[in-house]
Amino acid sequence: MIKPAPRPSSTLQGMVLPVGQTNLLLPNTAVAEILTFRRPDPVKSAAAWFSGIIDWRDHLVPVVSFAEPPEEGAEPDYACVVICYIPSGNPELPYLGVLATEVPRLVTFKAADLQSAAASPRRPGPFVQHALRYANQPAWIPDLDALEHALLAAQ
Repeated sequence: MIKPAPRPSSTLQGMVLPVGQTNLLLPNTAVAEILTFRRPDPVKSAAAWFSGIIDWRDHLVPVVSFAEPPEEGAEPDYACVVICYIPSGNPELPYLGVLATEVPRLVTFKAADLQSAAASPRRPGPFVQHALRYANQPAWIPDLDALEHALLAAQ
């Protein structure tokens, strides 16, 4: 008996990472580990989005923030650091940390749940590949390749 060719799936297992007033959407295969928040060691002359470096499993991991900067004098309120794999597999920079303002959630994305975003609560930065809406909330798909290049240039 001949089996029919598999149909492409219209669903994807992923993570919703709250980052302030919006969410990042990542495939769950991009996430290596979720850590309780720890303050990254700052890097001199780093851009505002580059929060610093943490030591994770004998790797120095750069940590970035997609959340809007806190008001003057206020401390940022982060819940965790999400360690992500860099898609290129670059041995110089195998991981990246993303600060999340709440604990990420595992979800099943359905194509019907994702809509193009006409307007966002704030302008996406240079590391956002797509701005859209998920579950009636603003959401971004990050550009991990662009982040990798920017972090390598900053080192």
